[in-house]
Amino acid sequence: MTASSIYQIPSVYDRIVPPGPCMAFYCGKRGKLAALSSSWRVALVASLYPTGRRSRSVCLDCSAQMLRAARDKARALSVKPMFVLTDMTSFHLEREFALIIASCNSLARLTSDEAISACLKRVAKHLAPRGLFAFDLANPDLFELGAAISQRGVTKSRCQGREIFAYDPVTQIQVVRFSDETGGPLKQFWPICLRVILAQEAVPRLWAAGLSFKRYGDFDGKPLCSASSNQVYIATGTASGTRMQDTGTTGAVT
Repeated sequence: MTASSIYQIPSVYDRIVPPGPCMAFYCGKRGKLAALSSSWRVALVASLYPTGRRSRSVCLDCSAQMLRAARDKARALSVKPMFVLTDMTSFHLEREFALIIASCNSLARLTSDEAISACLKRVAKHLAPRGLFAFDLANPDLFELGAAISQRGVTKSRCQGREIFAYDPVTQIQVVRFSDETGGPLKQFWPICLRVILAQEAVPRLWAAGLSFKRYGDFDGKPLCSASSNQVYIATGTASGTRMQDTGTTGAVT
């Protein structure tokens, strides 16, 4: 067992979780800045794009290691975002943003109801009028989670390099372990807790934060269904009644 978290080793994280279809999806929102995988593809991260052409983008993360790696990548790409070490449940930047991104199931690192609500309220607070909040969640495989309950042991996940140790259906928390055997002996990292966020519960959570949204299955604009690997949301703040749309076409919330 490697006595560290996968989130403390950016190079290993990027190897185990390589760029997928979310890369093209978020790149379409804001160009090459989305290539900073070690800042926006890890847990507890949001990339915030401010209003105003001369304003700098901001990348948030609670991991100093990830921010250092992201800064190196930014330098190589000749972009100059601002990097802030903070938690996405309590960030306060005194600015409004036209676009906020929380990618790669980042919200799953928030394991309590209070933390999820706090994060969504912080996001809504920082959105400019007609600003967008783009994020994705894993669409849980209930058969996989059920096996973790019944077998009471390690269950191989459909994701390579990831094992499920346990799942509590009451708290909706799964304990997972990542491993890496690239270029040498197998390295196993400390297990981590991830919240399983069901599609049904995402709806009232967003409403409660004052966010209306469109929702897709995966990153190709198709409707969300049981076969979808991801839940993809494009949300915006609303001053009056909120409503949800499941749609098969991509586009901004109007």
